Amino acid sequence: MRSALRQLRRLLAEASATAPASPLVALTVPAPARSPLELLGWAVPGSALWWEPPEGDREWAISGRGEVLQLEARGARRFTRLSNDARAAFAGLSERRLGECEAAPVRFFGGLSFAPGAADEAPWQGFGDGCFWLPRLSYGCRGEAAFLRLVVRARELARPEKLQAELDAALPSAALPATPPSCFGPSGAAAYQAAVRRALDAFQSGALRKVVLSRRSGLRFSDPVDPRPALRSLRSRHPDAFRFALQRGPAIFFGATPERLLERSGRKLRCEALAGTLARNGQRNPRSLLESDKDGREHQLVRDDILEALAPFARPDAPLGPPRARAQRGLWHLWTPMELALRKPAHVLELAQALHPTAAVCGTPRRKAARWLAKNEPAPRGWYSGPIGWFDAAGDGVLAVALRCAVIRRQQAFLYAGAGLVEGSEPARELAETALKQTVVLEALGVSS
Repeated sequence: MRSALRQLRRLLAEASATAPASPLVALTVPAPARSPLELLGWAVPGSALWWEPPEGDREWAISGRGEVLQLEARGARRFTRLSNDARAAFAGLSERRLGECEAAPVRFFGGLSFAPGAADEAPWQGFGDGCFWLPRLSYGCRGEAAFLRLVVRARELARPEKLQAELDAALPSAALPATPPSCFGPSGAAAYQAAVRRALDAFQSGALRKVVLSRRSGLRFSDPVDPRPALRSLRSRHPDAFRFALQRGPAIFFGATPERLLERSGRKLRCEALAGTLARNGQRNPRSLLESDKDGREHQLVRDDILEALAPFARPDAPLGPPRARAQRGLWHLWTPMELALRKPAHVLELAQALHPTAAVCGTPRRKAARWLAKNEPAPRGWYSGPIGWFDAAGDGVLAVALRCAVIRRQQAFLYAGAGLVEGSEPARELAETALKQTVVLEALGVSS
């Protein structure tokens, strides 16, 4: 990695000797293939990220630290504002690559809250309704190909010695010692089951057909938590998920989510319906999930909701088959992958605005379910179940649904999980489902559930 830093210093010196025509300049050099998780450490407050796609996706795994540009938006039109600001930002960026350097396009990383205002309270300070940032220093790896990238403002090139010093301090510091949690916070089990019963009453009255109810639990540690051991655990235990960590100041939002909200690549879209859950408990046969009337109805609502939301923009490439059973660590899910063709150009954030929140994380009818959740959920969701991921200058990008996740803030961790409720749901079973989903993060933190 030190050889890549030397190459980056050389490219920086060359860029400093000329006058860039754009206000932002990206400098990219080849690098040795390593795990992005082991680079660009997390020891100090600031902006940092880690993003790894599911194995087999043949996409770039990327880590980054610092930010050279940040896009923020609040309110109902946050998706549109972010996409418009992104177009303007990319118009002012140029890139210099060293030789035949294979690298991902320059990308913004970040996400959005489940709903406007959902991240206004602790532990979500600093995240906001929507925030994407361009990392100052990033490292990407895909197979044997890897790159190191520095993005600077053109005016900074007048003081290359300051940037050189920044590169000298780029490699991560040693990990903090792991400390066991001193207590497990209130789970809110009674309040959650009471909210389930209120949802069942709403189904009986015909006000709702489905609602996804979330629950928050907490851990307190005796010392500040270094996230790296937990992230390594997620990386090794959940290769079929999107593994992520997004740091804003002292808070780090991380997890391993099985659900892709949307992927745009040119005129092609990929998305998926993932709803209906069964504990595996050593079972290799998901037959009971595939034959479950309750889970089948829940899944069908999600499929219909996705196709209806995207109908103005895209059409399926082929008829959808019946849902399949998808295995994840400890769980079976009903799953329908979808491939669609765009009817007209649209930024991935504009498509996400039409799609979010899906019935898989909110309910149906969507607006009624969102209003019911705002009144009945015990704690604000923040970015839990919101879209997270990246986009580039072409408007292509990948957004996942932030599930199986938690927020670390100094000595505390806040865990989030939810369950889809329809008529016939049972409060005890739904509570158990949320507890099972929280074990993903509990295991990563080294905690016995």
